[in-house]
Amino acid sequence: TGVIRFLLRDAKETSKLAIIDDQILKQIVLNSNTIHAGLQFESRRVLFLLPIALKTVQAIEALARNDVFPLITSTLASCDVQTNRGIIQNEALIALNIIFMLANAFICEKLKEANSHENIKEFLKQEIQHPEIINNILQLIHLIKKQNNFLTVEQLHEYKPLLENIRISQNCGGRRLIDRTLAVIQNELE
Repeated sequence: TGVIRFLLRDAKETSKLAIIDDQILKQIVLNSNTIHAGLQFESRRVLFLLPIALKTVQAIEALARNDVFPLITSTLASCDVQTNRGIIQNEALIALNIIFMLANAFICEKLKEANSHENIKEFLKQEIQHPEIINNILQLIHLIKKQNNFLTVEQLHEYKPLLENIRISQNCGGRRLIDRTLAVIQNELE
């Protein structure tokens, strides 16, 4: 999987698209669920890097077809690799941001099936300190809000107290970003 990550970073676009073959993706998904922590870690990182490296609806639909979304969203809620938790969760957030930017009805349905909303809520209950992670989760909430009928108003409202709790531990810049997101949520609720 380290080789695949290297290819995703440095290969030409046509070579990158070969990686989204269903058989290859199925094997990477299997590896992502293995009990071997190192293989699981590297396989998940490949899955997170795919939307970042490819940035096409075709690639995102291949991920959706091969049940990659549950692995990405569940990593937000609970990351078993504690030493690299921030890195892994941030990669998952970046991947989800790109997925939501390119989302169509099929992709949105698969994201709902992957329990995205509940996993994001669980992520927001964790201690989040890194500014990049704060930026990425706030961007994700904005992108989710832009998707028609992805969340109900009630579900969107569930993010509000969680963001308010995170806001307490942030510096001025982090608080301002969270305040903007809270204002967007509040406008939606009114």
